[in-house]
Amino acid sequence: MVAQNKLISEIQTNLLRCGYSDRLLQTDYFYEDDIGEHTVQLAGFSSSVYDSRTSCISVIDCDDLQEVTDKHVNQFRGLGAPVVFVCYRETVQWWTIGIGGAVFQKLI
Repeated sequence: MVAQNKLISEIQTNLLRCGYSDRLLQTDYFYEDDIGEHTVQLAGFSSSVYDSRTSCISVIDCDDLQEVTDKHVNQFRGLGAPVVFVCYRETVQWWTIGIGGAVFQKLI
């Protein structure tokens, strides 16, 4: 879990370098949608109105890479972020979520 927390912190640092301000990056962000309650470890927004219209990036962690499927990532679709980074130990997977659902892009 320490490695995952380090990865999430590194992603946050890099998002700050890309121009996100601290107020646009929310840690342990909780939201509800029509399928339930969710928490993402980090959410990046385009403005301080924190909702699906302004959500840009989400970062989640997982306990087992085998659980990371399009179905798993789609659980976080209600946040509205088109980009999802999934952290597992020292690995980061880049996913996108669009009209057709979650699509794995690559390991980064």
